[in-house]
Amino acid sequence: MALGESSAVLSSRRCHALELALAVLLLVPVCALGWARAGDSADTSSLDSPVHTETIRLPVVEGKDIRFARISSSQGLSEVRVSDIVQDDQGFIWFGTWNGLNRYDGYNFKVFKHDPERQESLGGVFIYSLFKDRAGTIWVGTDQSLDRFDPLTETFSHYHFDVPDSSGLPTTVEQISQDSSGMLWLSTRKGLFLLDPVTGKTKHFYRPGRPFEPRG
Repeated sequence: MALGESSAVLSSRRCHALELALAVLLLVPVCALGWARAGDSADTSSLDSPVHTETIRLPVVEGKDIRFARISSSQGLSEVRVSDIVQDDQGFIWFGTWNGLNRYDGYNFKVFKHDPERQESLGGVFIYSLFKDRAGTIWVGTDQSLDRFDPLTETFSHYHFDVPDSSGLPTTVEQISQDSSGMLWLSTRKGLFLLDPVTGKTKHFYRPGRPFEPRG
């Protein structure tokens, strides 16, 4: 090979090598960007919860060994229309009915009813709510007052929430709950009440300007 031809070949090879290097330099960022996008897509898809379209069949066992016993007025229940049921710390079952409060020991009933001649008796006839707080105290929402049961004397203390409205009806507590600080929250048709069971102080929450609607 002549010297001139050799120089031309080397020059041509250098040009091809330079073009290849340039192509690689241009291709690497593009590939890197594609890999980054693919990685982002994979990471995003991994965060999505999988969707299972197959039906999961649960085993169902027939409860042949489970029996239900019916409790009726013939056994001492004062009224079969029961609004609420709670169990106290001694194991007694309490039934709030439309005709008094019933305590059941598994065999017999003791019925607590409103007696106009006894101030410490149950405050009303109809029971709308029952609740046992964390101290074990039983609270009873009647049609006349919220009652607190004293297990030592088996008497009731009454809490009244006088809210003036056109109905003239007493404030009925329909739901009772307790927060982490021990306060009782009372749901009524005349707003929400916060009751401190230690001091007996209450706070009333309601929407101003909205008329109270008596229970129908």
